[in-house]
Amino acid sequence: MRINWTFGRKLALGFAIAVLAVLVIGISGYRSTEHLIENDHWVNHTEQVRTKLADLLSALKDCETGQRGFVITGDDAFLEPYRLALPLVEQTFNQVHGLTADNDAQQRRLSELKPAIDTKLAELRRVNEIRKTQGFDAAEKYVALGEGKITMEKIRALIAQMDDDEFGLLGRRSAEAELSSENTKTTILW
Repeated sequence: MRINWTFGRKLALGFAIAVLAVLVIGISGYRSTEHLIENDHWVNHTEQVRTKLADLLSALKDCETGQRGFVITGDDAFLEPYRLALPLVEQTFNQVHGLTADNDAQQRRLSELKPAIDTKLAELRRVNEIRKTQGFDAAEKYVALGEGKITMEKIRALIAQMDDDEFGLLGRRSAEAELSSENTKTTILW
């Protein structure tokens, strides 16, 4: 059986092929663009986690700074950074916890980090109380025991591990975003 290829049929076939090609390009472009947007979201998410980890460490350092000034001078005005940073420590920890809910390794580290932070904050309160009630010499002796330093080193190490993990994720996610961007460009140009 032979198909008679009239001009109208040829035109209809050409039109159908063109519509099919536009449809395939449109669907591919849409999927590539969605993948690009998702990768970009994860890159931003990872950078947000890293920022919050830095904020958490900064808040803990502010607590230490306030305590140190108070221990040295006995002047309550030096406790201002401590007072301001205390609520930020818990708030920022909770933000990091929420942002890393999808990452089991980070959640395990946070489970280890939380008691260390609680221990550090309790140590800071204890030193402040000793300074208020027993004076500089007693506070100095307590600080010289090194408990706070050891705890802070553990906190720094855990936060550094978390940041390193996020940095690795950032590298992988950035590479995926770049590949997705190239695929999107190729699809659109095709």
